[in-house]
Amino acid sequence: MRWQRLARLPRHLNLYLIFLGFVCSGILLTPDVYSETKAPIFNGYFTLEYEVSNKNASSRRGTFDLRHFNVISKYHVSHKSIVFGEIEWEHGPDFEDDRAVGGIKLERGWFEYAFSSKFKLRAGKFLTPFGNYNIIHDATPAYTTTILPSSLYGKHGSRGRLFSKFSLGVMLNGAFSSDKWESEYSLFLTNGRGNNPYEIDDNANKGVGASFSILDVDRTVQFTATAYRDRNNENGLNTREAAYSGSLRFWFNQFKVESEGALFRLETGNNTGLYINKLGGYIQCEYTIRNKFTPVVRFDLFDPDNKSGDDLETVLTVGMNLALDQKTFLKSEIHFHEFGDNLKDDFRMFISSLAVAF
Repeated sequence: MRWQRLARLPRHLNLYLIFLGFVCSGILLTPDVYSETKAPIFNGYFTLEYEVSNKNASSRRGTFDLRHFNVISKYHVSHKSIVFGEIEWEHGPDFEDDRAVGGIKLERGWFEYAFSSKFKLRAGKFLTPFGNYNIIHDATPAYTTTILPSSLYGKHGSRGRLFSKFSLGVMLNGAFSSDKWESEYSLFLTNGRGNNPYEIDDNANKGVGASFSILDVDRTVQFTATAYRDRNNENGLNTREAAYSGSLRFWFNQFKVESEGALFRLETGNNTGLYINKLGGYIQCEYTIRNKFTPVVRFDLFDPDNKSGDDLETVLTVGMNLALDQKTFLKSEIHFHEFGDNLKDDFRMFISSLAVAF
């Protein structure tokens, strides 16, 4: 009878109980992971951009944008636990004299308890582990270009971003290694997308996902796979959506090549059972000269509906990343946007940014 009652529990609650049971089974007696500190650790990043394009009349004027000023704090509660927070000031927020521009938000806020380096339990708001870049989505000093590949990480029409950039819930993550390889993983259970996903979930269908990456010890090849699914009520449709990605990275001395592809399955309406498949992918090549200059070329492709022809969207990016020092980068790049249908006009965009980690 007890097992019958358990079987009648909501599916997401069963997953949650399994999740907790796995965490608590035999991994409590493990070595300390974190070094205990008496004071919080603060760091962050700053990004100033200049952008001009021929997309429309206003974009031809060119504009500066204080894109990010993010402050990160970390407090080691004990040798096994930390509290992490990140607050973002985006687009130079100003709320004085009845003017409301820019925005302030809690990007991340979580508590993590480490049973060991292999098993860490995190609870709170975090960047969803999707693809290569979402866990560092806004931290522009951490990647070569100013703008991430739009096919995977950008917003697309009325559906917006095709996965949840942020998540609120619980995550099990950790790392394993041997004398030949290193790997990392995460499993997470979160609220689905909706009008207020960080306080009230719109439905009982939780967001679930996983990520896994493996890297050889010589750091020449890395493979990453991620998966995410939930119900999305941000657009009022309350549709089932899923996203899957896979990537390969290669390093040859100062030369780096990476390629990533993704499949996005979006239900056409609430409980219709009909889906649209969207495909995205890119390949990026870069070469670092004297640890200072990094020219980069990327080709980005997005198919809004794999059953519809002549609707491909492509972006060719050609740029340069100049390392002024180990934490300061000046980036410049040109993006050539082309659209297969007649609903959007092709355009070119130049963007330059100053990205600083502190």
